[in-house]
Amino acid sequence: ELCARFCGRGGQRASQPHAQLDEITDLDVEALQSVGPKYSQGLGVHFAPGTGDVVSAGRLLPGLARLHGWGFAVDVAAVRALDLSEDGPPPGEELHSLQTFPRLRGCVVAQSDERAQGDEGAPPLELLLLAAACAASGHVCGVPVQALREDASLTELDLSERNMFRLGRLDNVSARLLAKLLLGNASLTELKIVSNRIGSEGTTAIAAALTSNAVLTALHLSGNRIGAEGAIAIAEALKLNTTLTDLAIVGCEVGDVGALAITRALQTNKVLTSLVVGDDPWNNDCISAEVARQLAATVLASPSLEAFNGLPLKELRAATLTEVSTDGAELADCLVLAGLAKANEAVLTSLALNNDPDFSPGIGPLGAEAIAEVITASPRLTRLDVDDNPIRDAGASAIAEALKGNPALTELSMAIGTRIGPPGAAAIAEALKVNTVLRKLDLDGPFNPFGPSGVAAIAEALKVNAGLTALSLEQVKIDPSGAAAIGDALKANRVLTELNLSTNLLCGIDPYSYRGTYTAAGIEAIAEALKVNHVLTTLKLGGNNIRSSGASAIAEALKVNAGLTALNLSRDAIGPSGAAATADALKANRVLTELDLCYSMLCGIQPVGGRGTYTAAGI
Repeated sequence: ELCARFCGRGGQRASQPHAQLDEITDLDVEALQSVGPKYSQGLGVHFAPGTGDVVSAGRLLPGLARLHGWGFAVDVAAVRALDLSEDGPPPGEELHSLQTFPRLRGCVVAQSDERAQGDEGAPPLELLLLAAACAASGHVCGVPVQALREDASLTELDLSERNMFRLGRLDNVSARLLAKLLLGNASLTELKIVSNRIGSEGTTAIAAALTSNAVLTALHLSGNRIGAEGAIAIAEALKLNTTLTDLAIVGCEVGDVGALAITRALQTNKVLTSLVVGDDPWNNDCISAEVARQLAATVLASPSLEAFNGLPLKELRAATLTEVSTDGAELADCLVLAGLAKANEAVLTSLALNNDPDFSPGIGPLGAEAIAEVITASPRLTRLDVDDNPIRDAGASAIAEALKGNPALTELSMAIGTRIGPPGAAAIAEALKVNTVLRKLDLDGPFNPFGPSGVAAIAEALKVNAGLTALSLEQVKIDPSGAAAIGDALKANRVLTELNLSTNLLCGIDPYSYRGTYTAAGIEAIAEALKVNHVLTTLKLGGNNIRSSGASAIAEALKVNAGLTALNLSRDAIGPSGAAATADALKANRVLTELDLCYSMLCGIQPVGGRGTYTAAGI
């Protein structure tokens, strides 16, 4: 029946069904587009309905000479002979049939002026795409059409990040072509098209293919601007598709509408085992807290999901995993972790939620509050890392509150881009006054502006804390008053062995602009503390421009200090006189084993620019 209605010989439709496939020379692709699956049985093989039949025809009909549709005819042999690898649309321009596939259009002739439906007498893009899917060789618009049509051994295809070289970038036309090939493909199980220029139109085409494709199990679309419309199309496909188990659409600008559509699809889909969905940091239409909560609740209730945004749900539910490390976590991930921690046996010992702000907005303050719940519900958790997540004061305060009663956490890192200010630093300080378990705390900047009050609060906590052995406060803008407060704290503290104060303003000079008014008061306070503190073994003061006065103060302390084994004074511009003072101290010191004086103008010459007057006296 299919042959009788849509196939023919010698340019004419047949009046009777053909007995042999090799006798078929003409195919009406326009009519075939509207055919239901019942006609697929006419050829005695399994064809995907409609478009998939056209793709399969290019593989199974050796005598196929012409494709007919929309008042045009395509010369199949001419298409097969063409090199279409560079016949796609011009880069960066809108896509339509007048500028796409100029060589391919040379294989098309109008059959009837009345029926010709293309722009300005040109064949429609739909016909050109069908022709490429049916008969083209090699790659078209970055898509390996021939391999997808004919190679039954092709099971995995990765077309990701093609835009890195600005060559063969996949876009909406590429996606539409790819979708047509998916309908006729019976072998491909994994498709990755990450970080291309596919929008909602191309995504909708791929989603439509998913409703009929019964082979593909993994689809990675992350990094494409599919938007809410594309996410909705994928969500609708998930309601019908029964084979896709792995879906990734992170950084796709799906927003609340798209995320909510995916959430609702999860409520009916029973086959998806891995889902990656989330925001990108540059998207103004981010997923709201309310939608993130709905998504997290649906993920926790899903009977099939085994992994969500890199979180191993299956193992966490079974309480067989003790360490979790994931990049780019967001609020929904934290809510899922909190839900699992409260519902299952808490065996987690290490949790690292590192973030790259160029690719993810991070967990935020609300995510940090959920992680605080994880701390409370996980009595075995010994290590937590939330670096580069903008948890801000509210998030830091929530984690600090959880620290007060935690019996296990020994390592905590809230460094780099956490954006903790004075209130957050004060909250952490209050926790340190009562917590005796935490051993290592990393609060490095450069985006943690503690301010004088925040540094003073931390210093006060160090006077009474009886557990912390390592503290890193690099690049948190500690000024001379803060240095003096820390020096005062070191006189009382008897447990801290490692302290990092690198790249601050201990002497009032900005480490990057070199602006400010120099004073040695702060560094002298630290030096005075070293004369009585013999517990501290490692001290990093690099990048603080302590100059010769500061170096001389430290040198005097080294003469009597009996605990320090490692000292860093790199990038401190101590100069020849500072070098001489340090050398004099080394004659008396009997414990220091590591000393870093790199880039400190020991001979009077600036390490960058080479300015100054050379002298070998210090060295």
